[in-house]
Amino acid sequence: MIKLLRGSGASIGVWIILGVLALAFGLTFGIPSDGITIGDSAFANAFGEDVRAEDWNYQRNAVQHVVPVPEDQRLAAKAYAREEIFESILERAVYLDVADELGLAADVHDAEMLTRDGSYIVMGESKDWLGDVPFNYDSLFKQRWVPGFSTNEKGYLDRQREEILARTVRDLLAATTVVPESEVRAAYDADVDQLSLRYVRFEAIDYATLVDPTPEEIDAHVQSERETLEKAFESQGPRFTKLPKQWRLRFLKASRPAALAEDADAQAKAAHAAAEAAAKAKIEDARRRLAAGEDFRRVARELSDDAPTAADGGEYGWVSLEGTGSGLEPAVDEAAKELEAGGVSGRIDGEEGYYLVQVVGLREGDVAMEDALRELAEEAVKRERGKALAKQAAEEALLAAKGGKTLAELFPPPGAAVDPSAESDDRPQMQTTGFFRRGGQVPGIGVSPELTKAAWDA
Repeated sequence: MIKLLRGSGASIGVWIILGVLALAFGLTFGIPSDGITIGDSAFANAFGEDVRAEDWNYQRNAVQHVVPVPEDQRLAAKAYAREEIFESILERAVYLDVADELGLAADVHDAEMLTRDGSYIVMGESKDWLGDVPFNYDSLFKQRWVPGFSTNEKGYLDRQREEILARTVRDLLAATTVVPESEVRAAYDADVDQLSLRYVRFEAIDYATLVDPTPEEIDAHVQSERETLEKAFESQGPRFTKLPKQWRLRFLKASRPAALAEDADAQAKAAHAAAEAAAKAKIEDARRRLAAGEDFRRVARELSDDAPTAADGGEYGWVSLEGTGSGLEPAVDEAAKELEAGGVSGRIDGEEGYYLVQVVGLREGDVAMEDALRELAEEAVKRERGKALAKQAAEEALLAAKGGKTLAELFPPPGAAVDPSAESDDRPQMQTTGFFRRGGQVPGIGVSPELTKAAWDA
């Protein structure tokens, strides 16, 4: 039975205040260093009591009955499952320490009565484990219920005894602690007063792919930012030294239809032949435009079916064509090997598509500093102009929104239905943050004081 072993009513009030302070410190800032320690025989020690593996296993299984703990370690970590279990063990230890100071105790008989009535306590809450089934000591309790907690009958009842005692302390604290209405209101506002934002992110890197720096722009950037570029060259040394033979490639692709089944009917064969003819026509159109002097990047942006590279003018970057190859179809690699720097291939017949490939440059061994500086300058110009283009796009969208357009009208939300006959829509997508509290991080965006202030002010 719960017993008051010592102390007057006045001393109880004092101990309750001390208990509140202990709980406030322990649960807010963590158990103090003399309250919890790590040792060889136990993975923690709280107020002189060892927290051992069997305590952990019991509490994990107990929590499982309330909130399933993911078996996948990554999911468990994401859900902070380990932290929740460990915190519940330490919380019980804090309450038990306060109970000891107050002179409160519970015996095993209390745990037995609780169990016989079909209840158990976990994380401070009483739960029903019997339902409408009558209590049966052997078949239900001893053989089925207790083994699910990774302990024996004595261990189970002892921990339930501790839970009863901890709950008594909770009830005492709740009954004697007065919280000002202003604090309740502030806590309510902090928890309930939340915002969810719809937003569009204009990524500078996406707009940088639209930029094609001219040789003159690159030379000018090298001249004006030489010191910065030289520092970047030094910090990125391995990127430019002891390189295998590499090709810098651009390519454009006209996708071929999938191979037909052997028993395909006449209609399917006709459709397949039409798709093949359209792909070849696209490649021939690209060849004519290149032969007329158009820039490869412009033609690739307009015609290439390879979405990851098309926006960047077909840019594939520096690759090795030896060994495992570039990652493109083998026919493309073989054609590229035959080209000099600046050369463009004829039509390449691959299994997945028809291609044109351009070799932008060749290198091997250590890259000369001047060549490396020009490469770094090209990247810097693309970044700077990409940022300017992203800002311009955002400002244009803002003007349209102020003119009465909604974000949903200006930008497609994720999962929006797409007209198959329409050209690909490469506009940024409208996204939703989900609810967040005042002063907290914005989901999907992170810490942004200027944005959050504007949101709350609105």
